[in-house]
Amino acid sequence: NSGQLRFGADGHLYVSVGDGGGGISTTNDDGVLYPQALDMLLGKILRLTADGDVPDGNPYMKDKSERCNKSGWASKPNIKCQEIYSYGLRNPFRFAMDPNESRRTKIYINDVGRHTWESIRPAGDGFEGANYGYPDREGPCKKKQASNCKPPNDSEGFTEPIHWWLHDSEDGGAVTGGAFYPNDARWHPSFQDSYLFADYAYGGIYRMVKDGEGCPYPKCDPPVSAFADSVKVLSDYKRVTAMEFGPFKGGQALYLATRGHTGGNGDM
Repeated sequence: NSGQLRFGADGHLYVSVGDGGGGISTTNDDGVLYPQALDMLLGKILRLTADGDVPDGNPYMKDKSERCNKSGWASKPNIKCQEIYSYGLRNPFRFAMDPNESRRTKIYINDVGRHTWESIRPAGDGFEGANYGYPDREGPCKKKQASNCKPPNDSEGFTEPIHWWLHDSEDGGAVTGGAFYPNDARWHPSFQDSYLFADYAYGGIYRMVKDGEGCPYPKCDPPVSAFADSVKVLSDYKRVTAMEFGPFKGGQALYLATRGHTGGNGDM
C-alpha cells in the first residue's frame, strides 16, 4: 500500500492510508474487516489540523471516540478513531485536490483494486463519514464480480466510485498517480476541467472529464461511468507512481515520478 498527504481548501491535512494488505481477511477484535473497522486507521481517509490535532467537524468526534495516533488503534473495538474522515478503501495509492476549487475541498481518490476493478472515488467536502464499501464492493460491483452489478441499497449506504475499469487478464490494473488540470495552465482548451490519471499495470496516462450520463445498471451490466466516453490516452509513459502540475515557462507542466522506467530506481 502507498498513500498521500495534502492540505485542503479548508486548511486541514488529508491523509490516505491503505488496508495493510489484509483487508479481505484481517479483522479487529469484533470480527470487522480492517477497511470497515472504525476503531483503527487502515483503509481510511484521515483529516487533521495543521498542528496535528483533530478538526471539530470530523464525523466521529461526537461519538464514543478517542485519538488513535499512537498505535493506529482505539483502546476498544467499540471506540471510534477521531482522525477518520471516510473509510472502506483498499489501497488509496494517491489522491488529488482540485486547484480550481478555492472555497471547497474537492478530492478524487485513486483506489487500487484487488480482484477485478480499478476505481476513482469522490471525497472532500460533503463526504464526511462516507463508506466506500470495500471489501464488500470493488468498483461498481460486489467483490470479485464483473456482472450482475446491482448498486448498493440504501441500508448499505456505500458511496460509489465516479469512474472504474476492469483489470486486464494478464496485467491486472493499478491506478496510481492523479492530478486535476489547473484551468489557468495554458494548455489546449479541451483540457479544461479534466482529471489526469495513470495506470501502473496497463501503462499510460489518461485524461477524463464528465461529459455524459453514463449507463446505469440494469440497462448496462456492468454499468458505464459518466466519464467513460471522454477517456483519452494522453501519453504511453510507463510505471507512473505520482503526477503533479508545476510552473513551466509562464504556464504549467505535468511532472511525473516513475518507478524504474529506465532501469534505475526511479525517474523524476
